[in-house]
Amino acid sequence: MGADENLEHYLDACRGAVLDYARRIAGSAGVDVRTGATRASLQRLTVTVTHKLEVSATVAEMPGRQAPGPDDLEVNQESRYLAEVQTQSQAERSRPQTIDALLAAVRAEGYGARGERVCLRTHPRRLFRSCTCKACRGQGEVTCDECRGTRTVRCGDCRGDGRVQCGACNGSGNVSETVSATDDDGSSRSETRLVRCDCSSGQVACSTCSGSGNRTCGTCDGKSVIGCAACAGHGSVTSITTIRTDAVPSFRVARPAGSPAYVVPALEKAGLAQLARHGRVTLRDATADRTNAAVVAVYDCALPFCEAAVDVLGRPTRWILLGETPQVADAGGAERILLQADFDALAALPRGAVRWSPLFYRAARRVVGRFMAAQPNQVIVEGDAAGDSVDAIVARLGGAVPPEYVQAALRSLRGTVAIAARWSRLNSALSLAALALPLAIPIVCLPDHGLYRTVTQAAPRYLLDTASAGGYHWPMALATLLVTVPGWFAAQWLTRRRLRRAGGARLLAWASGHKLLMGWKSGVVVAGTVAALAGAVYGHWPLWLDGQGKVYGVLPLYAPPLVVAPAPAGPGAGPSGRGSFAPSPAEASAPSVSR
Repeated sequence: MGADENLEHYLDACRGAVLDYARRIAGSAGVDVRTGATRASLQRLTVTVTHKLEVSATVAEMPGRQAPGPDDLEVNQESRYLAEVQTQSQAERSRPQTIDALLAAVRAEGYGARGERVCLRTHPRRLFRSCTCKACRGQGEVTCDECRGTRTVRCGDCRGDGRVQCGACNGSGNVSETVSATDDDGSSRSETRLVRCDCSSGQVACSTCSGSGNRTCGTCDGKSVIGCAACAGHGSVTSITTIRTDAVPSFRVARPAGSPAYVVPALEKAGLAQLARHGRVTLRDATADRTNAAVVAVYDCALPFCEAAVDVLGRPTRWILLGETPQVADAGGAERILLQADFDALAALPRGAVRWSPLFYRAARRVVGRFMAAQPNQVIVEGDAAGDSVDAIVARLGGAVPPEYVQAALRSLRGTVAIAARWSRLNSALSLAALALPLAIPIVCLPDHGLYRTVTQAAPRYLLDTASAGGYHWPMALATLLVTVPGWFAAQWLTRRRLRRAGGARLLAWASGHKLLMGWKSGVVVAGTVAALAGAVYGHWPLWLDGQGKVYGVLPLYAPPLVVAPAPAGPGAGPSGRGSFAPSPAEASAPSVSR
């Protein structure tokens, strides 16, 4: 295969990488991206990696006096201790065996094998220093935080009053007593009467604190002090210092004369420690710099680059790709162009007239779905859900979008989901009210009046007198909970399902983390509102039930066909508090239904 043919294959791979990258960004296979002129080149670079030794001291605090091991050193004087730490650190930094071992490892390993900080050695001699505990000043005990040294705390049973409610009379001051009595005819009977309780106005002395209002502190058992947590009650602590040596790499690339200006920025964006993935990297030389306690390695790199002119949605951009398997290093701002349309549509939703529509979620589902299809937007939502900062999210995206885009996108998405959630709450409340109010009638009224048969069979009309003297009908109010409580869980499930269908599990987790979904507080408000409405409405207006099972009276659907007459006194009177009915002459001969 000739060089020209290899070049053409590489350019085709670059064009395919451009198209795949644009599709991932836009989240659509039909994105308008057209590749124009492309130019490939092989750049030969020199990369210098400096592995510098860094010596650090790690201190661990242990309670009490710890005995050093056979290879350890105990130094109790602070000045001598600091001097010994300094001496060991300097000796480790210039230790020839450490640098020689690092030099051998760099020569044997491939490029990038030590791309991060690596611990080379931990000094075998640890430094032990025992001193008086500063928290307890050597006493091993500190003042109890619970009672603050007073030995007692407020009694929780009587709340410091010393008196509690009497259990015999439940605070009433009187108890019932059953006595036997004899009537004039000599028969015996039992009667119950109230007598004064032995307590004082319904209260007795608290048995926990014996009426004092305070009890012995359970934390310190009344001693006013507790063991010191810092030294575990020993009064002293031991500082164990360990000296460790790390190799910290730093990369520097030299731009060759005549190479394009985009070469070095593209390499830095791809990661200088990962260059072996994109091309051929060989070690030229590795030397030890004992003066600076470092190992310097020089590598020769040969990496292919491609510069492509790409029209994105009709706007010209310049793309930079690198590597034998082409990777996009710089899309020339194409990410913002591809994301702009969906971003503008999302930003317009919370401010547009559609936000006043009860069907707002339909428009939001389409817009949010397109927005969440783009890979950068998914990264933004995931990062914000994880608590990452805006700068951290931009870094994860490789600087493809500016911080302003991230902030504006999250703000628009939060507003859109919040509006959709509010409409969902309102629609759910209205739907549950429309279902709960009528269903409360057969749940409460019909069994109470024995009128189940009249719902399916023709019968005279009945008056269901639900009006109460207090103007509130509690059974009707409680009956609505049988509909609103399970209905609210169904509404929650439907809202989560819609959100998942629009933006996937990422958006659902993000919205849950920001508490934008319907919660139990909203459910309590809706259920309480519907119950209060039902109790008030049915507590003021009676209901009529006709032979076809039609109920009216609260809603003006029918005109009352009967004249309600007061219930007659005497044996034929109807149930107390339930009203009565007077049939019309045409209905007088109709067969009656037993109640």
